[in-house]
Amino acid sequence: MTQPAFTRLSALLAPLPRNEICLILSDYDQAIRSGTIEATPEIGVTFDITYLDARGQEKTENHNEEFVLNTDDCTRWISTQQLASRYLIMTNTGTLGTTEERLSSNLDDLKALAKMRRDAMNAKAKTAPVASKNAPKPSRSHRKQTTPAPKSAGTTVTQKQTTVPAEPPKAAAAAPTPHTTEQAVLPATPTPVVLNAHTKPINAEDSRAI
Repeated sequence: MTQPAFTRLSALLAPLPRNEICLILSDYDQAIRSGTIEATPEIGVTFDITYLDARGQEKTENHNEEFVLNTDDCTRWISTQQLASRYLIMTNTGTLGTTEERLSSNLDDLKALAKMRRDAMNAKAKTAPVASKNAPKPSRSHRKQTTPAPKSAGTTVTQKQTTVPAEPPKAAAAAPTPHTTEQAVLPATPTPVVLNAHTKPINAEDSRAI
């Protein structure tokens, strides 16, 4: 009896672009449970694989090696997961696009890419803020406020000043007199009068000689 053809999982993933692997790895166990993939582990063997995750970030993981049957279901599932992985990363990173070669080779689906672009644009439009026509107007204050006029360049603003009547000039204060020590005025000392026989008396009324 001829054994069905098989391949190792590492060999199945090795030729694939790094941006077409993430969903193969994340959904691999589900494909095993559903019977889409028929495989068995290789005892004691693992392998490392580097790929781009759903956010487009490079990631390296270690996986158990497996023998995988080469069936039509397996081939179709691998191709579907490759394209889904590619489009998922495009959507999450905003890098939608393709080439003529990929379209001509049926590697990309133009209608699917167009729908992805439309969905992305609609989602962006929904999240953009939209000004409402019926938005309530801001309430006005009952108190009228005066807004000062803006100053123009090179214009001098003159402020009105209130003229206060000048007060009448006050009399100049007398210059301070230097302080002098008050001295008591004493009566003049009388000059002694020397009388002799030839001197006439001061008193005119008395004509007698003394």
